[in-house]
Amino acid sequence: MASLSRFISRLSNKSHAFFETLKDPKDFQWTDKCEQALSDLKAYLTTPPLLSKPLEGEVLLLYLAISEHAVSAVLVREEGRKHHHIYYMSKSLLDAETRYSHLEKLALALVYAAPNLRPYFQAHQILVVTSFPIKAVLHKPEVSGRLAKWAIELGAYDVIFRPATAIISQVLADFVAEFSPAMLPALEQEVNLRDREGEKGEWTLYVDGSSNIPKEHNSQADALANLGSALETTSHMSIPLLVLQWPATEKEVEPEEVSVVDEGETWMTPIISYLRYETLPADQDESRKIRRQAARFFSEGKLYRRSFSGPYLRCLTPREAARILSGRSLKHAPVSNLPPENLKSPSSPWLFRKWGMDIMGKFPMAPGQKIFLLVVTDYFTKWVKAEALAKITDLQIRKFLWTNVITRIGTPHEIVTDNGPQFTSYNF
Repeated sequence: MASLSRFISRLSNKSHAFFETLKDPKDFQWTDKCEQALSDLKAYLTTPPLLSKPLEGEVLLLYLAISEHAVSAVLVREEGRKHHHIYYMSKSLLDAETRYSHLEKLALALVYAAPNLRPYFQAHQILVVTSFPIKAVLHKPEVSGRLAKWAIELGAYDVIFRPATAIISQVLADFVAEFSPAMLPALEQEVNLRDREGEKGEWTLYVDGSSNIPKEHNSQADALANLGSALETTSHMSIPLLVLQWPATEKEVEPEEVSVVDEGETWMTPIISYLRYETLPADQDESRKIRRQAARFFSEGKLYRRSFSGPYLRCLTPREAARILSGRSLKHAPVSNLPPENLKSPSSPWLFRKWGMDIMGKFPMAPGQKIFLLVVTDYFTKWVKAEALAKITDLQIRKFLWTNVITRIGTPHEIVTDNGPQFTSYNF
């Protein structure tokens, strides 16, 4: 089945019934549904589609399809008003992937197809035909870590998106509807909610009482209750609460007149043009570079870049960067940057090159009649290793140094001691 997957449209859907049955051999039951799925698959294989070879420099089309338990894709080439198949892709959803939103599943189909069709994606421009905003999902500011990773992966390819129109070719009948009919109501709701993001409106909150709220988390409600009970009155009255958005003592500052300065073309202009208007340079190499860079940016009035640690970084024009840097230098100019003490050169030029070794004791007797402490310290990192001993001989020192330094880090370049008899011995 795996070897025939590139020839079979939406293979994961066609084989889902009997593959689910084969997962549990202990409770194996071959149902009528499994038999029907196998019969349909055999009938399909009696008239397999004829695959085509893409021409050099040709723009290829990618169609996506989603069901409850699989994602599928087909790569085709256009010749006049006809579509010719190149490759079919299909993937069964894992348990965690079944809980993705519908638009995320659509993006997953594209991300799954890209590495498996890498030779085609690297040699051709790929036109993803879809009626849904995959690009907007991948580049929205509140994108999750998973979607951000997908956007970066797709940025390496020359992928553009085009709205789906009427498909004339009957060979693409399986991909006319991107989603199965059972998923459409939830999908429409998801798209509508996404389109209304940022709109102001009223929310209706339904609760089942306060019994589920821990008392320590209900301090504000307790304060209101105590305030109401402290008033001695027999009539019903409401207590208005006024929430100030700013301190009452704050003086209103008159707005200053600001003159807009035209920055002209900056390094951000091509990225903003692509994110807002999908405009790319005519040069193919430059357009691929912009598309790859844009995966890490998003634009909402200003251009922001996703940092590795999570926060969004505001992108600056050269004029803004110069103003910020000059303001910082003037602000800190009167402050002396001289160190409070004279600088001293390090005693060791790099780590684990120079070591200090000494014997400490006698200490109060420990178990095993141990009264001495043998210590070795690296001058650069201040790393310390010590061992308690009953008596210290040159052979014990050699064993200690071999076990704790040489076998772990390597032979020291220099060892500093107090020239005690154990350190100047021939055996050491």
